[in-house]
Amino acid sequence: MTVAGPTPARSRAGDASKAPPSLFVTIFAFVVVVVYVCSLAYAFSRASAEVWGALLLLPVLVGITIPLCRSAGRAQNDPRLARLLVVALVLKMLGTCIRYAVAFKVYSGEADAKAYDQAGRILANNFRAGHLDFGHGAIKSTHFIEVVTGFVYTVIGSVSWVSTSSTAGW
Repeated sequence: MTVAGPTPARSRAGDASKAPPSLFVTIFAFVVVVVYVCSLAYAFSRASAEVWGALLLLPVLVGITIPLCRSAGRAQNDPRLARLLVVALVLKMLGTCIRYAVAFKVYSGEADAKAYDQAGRILANNFRAGHLDFGHGAIKSTHFIEVVTGFVYTVIGSVSWVSTSSTAGW
């Protein structure tokens, strides 16, 4: 008769190759969080609900994308790739905010997001009515963004051009 002793703790296969966060990534993440919180506080006090609504949407988009970045890093067996993709995503979202400011403040709203917003509202109304008509042509290029905007508007409602700009920048 063999008596089984306590099972040894399982070691995680990926722990040995997992690199610790670099100082740059830690500082970068801290700065991004501080800038985001300050921007959100400013938007709550001085900007319209459209602006702070879009600022609330950004972390949701980032939260959806981070697992995909990590998955890409695991698939390539390179944890640095995952970090690089997350940093690139955050910089892209920062660029989206700058793009919004230029499009809506400098050019008075004459930007692609306006067209995406209009098409997305039409598609969302069709989707809510049960008509999965994707509009004209193949779902690629600009029309892809219109269809994605339509699906987003179907779920969260037709919120604003600002949110559309954030989604399109994602």
